[in-house]
Amino acid sequence: MYLGGSFGKPGFTNTVPDHTFAANGNSPDNYSFTTPDGTCVQMDSRSGTQKIIATTPQGDYVSISQTGLIEVKANKTVAVKAPTLISLQGDSQVQVKGNKVILYSTGDLVVEGANSVNVNSDSVVNIQASSIS
Repeated sequence: MYLGGSFGKPGFTNTVPDHTFAANGNSPDNYSFTTPDGTCVQMDSRSGTQKIIATTPQGDYVSISQTGLIEVKANKTVAVKAPTLISLQGDSQVQVKGNKVILYSTGDLVVEGANSVNVNSDSVVNIQASSIS
């Protein structure tokens, strides 16, 4: 449903772009809008495959699926910023994986565990502080 607004170039109003069927499904329930430079927004409302995908010509994308998965793929950096709180929660696990993972705090850095806190390394564990209590 089109609710108005401007999809056109500056100065144009109430212009609805022609839609194209996405390459992965020639279905009237699978729309994609592609700009001349290749930026694409796809809306798939076929039963069982509902999702929204926004992609750039460089291959970066954001995908939201009916299963609740929100996936972000970037060729360089993903930045999440907020002035007060960024909360990551999972009922099972929260995993951060990378070649190097850095936790940095301009204030206190608190690590708490309801059960145990484990620090494992295949190499060396270094702890530096002006005092350890």
